[in-house]
Amino acid sequence: MDFKQYQYVLKVAELQNMTKAANELYVSQPALSHYIAKVEDEIGAVLFNRNTTPISLTTAGERYVETARMILSLNDRLRHDISDINDQKKGRVIVGISHARASFFLPYVLPQFQCQYPGIEVQTVEVRSDKIEEYVSKGKCDIGVLPLPLTGNFWSNPAHYTYRLLLPE
Repeated sequence: MDFKQYQYVLKVAELQNMTKAANELYVSQPALSHYIAKVEDEIGAVLFNRNTTPISLTTAGERYVETARMILSLNDRLRHDISDINDQKKGRVIVGISHARASFFLPYVLPQFQCQYPGIEVQTVEVRSDKIEEYVSKGKCDIGVLPLPLTGNFWSNPAHYTYRLLLPE
């Protein structure tokens, strides 16, 4: 996406001088003037009153600058959000788990997970144990929590349960 037109107009509006804006943007003053004229032609409105020193924004120019700031801000926020998702700082994970296991498994696991990944939203889908594998394979869940056959006193303390996580290939 090319946001150059917004950046150029904003710089001219900020500095109120084409030459200074061109220097900061590393373009020639005639190239910047031509670019601004092209933008004005595209939108059908004059953005700058060039008869004053320093140059000033017209009413249309004020509206354009206001909107350009919002557009650039939204673009920055979008890029940040996408970066967070790619870095696994934001997003959503759907966990398939049986009702019986959810009540004693999730209170131990979710607080730790949410401390480590505060931007990841965890949704649970309560599913019968025999259906969890199907839900994961069909994409209805991202992760399935299934018990391993256990023996001994593991059943007496939920903190010591052993589970296998089912992830799609």
